[in-house]
Amino acid sequence: MEKNLKTGIIIAFIRETKHLKLKEMTGGDFSESQLAKFEKGETEITVGKLFTVLENSNVYLDEFQNLYNEYEQSDEYNYRHELAVAYAQKNIKVIKEIQNFWEEKCQF
Repeated sequence: MEKNLKTGIIIAFIRETKHLKLKEMTGGDFSESQLAKFEKGETEITVGKLFTVLENSNVYLDEFQNLYNEYEQSDEYNYRHELAVAYAQKNIKVIKEIQNFWEEKCQF
């Protein structure tokens, strides 16, 4: 699916599930018709406008990213989480396993 269309569908999903109006999402910073067209994949919006929409709908960027990635955590997120847990538990063995895994994966 084209990235802009996918992003627009997610924004429409957020708006509909939160029962927000286009006007509330844009905050008057840009036209409601532009947002409606973006939701349908007919036009693009700037990153600044996307941030405005997310802020006005009380959605954090990481929440949006989870929706965009269809609730799949990225490898980097999983790595950080596993490392944080191992560090908190002072589990040197797991930390070394994680290190070895990523060193092998990142070799060119």
